Amino acid sequence: MVPSAEELAAIRTLAHDLPAVWRAETTTQEERQTIIRLLVERILVEVVGDTEQVRVECHWHGGSRTQHRIVRPVSSAKRLSTYAALVGRASELQRAGHGGGEIAAILNREG
Repeated sequence: MVPSAEELAAIRTLAHDLPAVWRAETTTQEERQTIIRLLVERILVEVVGDTEQVRVECHWHGGSRTQHRIVRPVSSAKRLSTYAALVGRASELQRAGHGGGEIAAILNREG
């Protein structure tokens, strides 16, 4: 069945505002999965060492590629890629006379 001119116009309108279609309450999880399958050729995921850092590369239909970094939960602070720097900064703050609660607050503020 060939879509009518009106249906094609509606499809083009939706395609120009795909984020709205994605967020719409009427869009089901199954429809979102279909959208992804139509747009994405493959996704490569690489965990960096044993850390919280994850590299994600999306290969889109049409040839475009995007790269992303995400953070995953880890079972121990020792697995954080920033662990050595975190321990060093905490030691520095302790030597400066800060208590445990203050150190935690400072580290949280510093990210």
